Amino acid sequence: MPIIMFHYVKRNSNYYHFNVMAFENFVKKNVSNIVSLRSYLKGDNKNKFVLSFDDGTIDHYNNVFPILKKYNVSGVFSVCDNVFNKKILIIQKIHYLIENKGVNFVYEKLCTYLPKKNFDKYKGLFNDKEKFIKRILQQILTPRQSTKILNKIAFLCKIDFTELKLYIDKEKIFEMQHYGNEFLYHTKNHLFLNQLSYKKQLREIRKIKYYKKKYNFLNIISLPFGVYDMNTLNICQKLHIDNILSINYNNIKAANIITREDCNLYK
Repeated sequence: MPIIMFHYVKRNSNYYHFNVMAFENFVKKNVSNIVSLRSYLKGDNKNKFVLSFDDGTIDHYNNVFPILKKYNVSGVFSVCDNVFNKKILIIQKIHYLIENKGVNFVYEKLCTYLPKKNFDKYKGLFNDKEKFIKRILQQILTPRQSTKILNKIAFLCKIDFTELKLYIDKEKIFEMQHYGNEFLYHTKNHLFLNQLSYKKQLREIRKIKYYKKKYNFLNIISLPFGVYDMNTLNICQKLHIDNILSINYNNIKAANIITREDCNLYK
């Protein structure tokens, strides 16, 4: 049985998410088969599965945590540094703008702010506007360029990212851990690791030891987007990381890689 990966779990939204009522029904139906990641990794996991949640968004505390408590089960939550330093990740800025202003608006403004000399090359990447937005801002431009553009779009919309409370905080992490929930490090900035050099990947991953010691995180790295390369594996080996949480589409295999399935397969 799989480890099931969730992102947003919301009541009302016009953007891609797992509905909170559907989530509760899923937990209720399968409550006897839900186990912690620690238990799952002990090997006796026949007909068992793990609920995993990425990015530490506030709906995990407001919507997911009460349901887990209600049915006396736990989940594993992957968070980046931003949960502690109050910064908003590029991926959440993209999601927030699309959710509140629509794909067409964000696409048009992004095209306005892209460097003119390269616009034709960018425009040919995808016919799908949402994929175009994500590909440009998460893979083509540098994080600094993407942040600058997203902040410009937010300013036009009178959205102040610094005022938004999109994530859980350390007090909520401690509370959730008290009820048996586990936490993993999700890297420093939630970037595509396979596009970074060894040195930059090391900067993204190395703080796992700090979070393990200070916040009782498991010695398991949860990879953003599920992507990695040989540098990632070598760094994890160097840092003595026990396991790697990924997604089952990478051609590079390793014994300590744990794959996950997307929650939408269970809707």
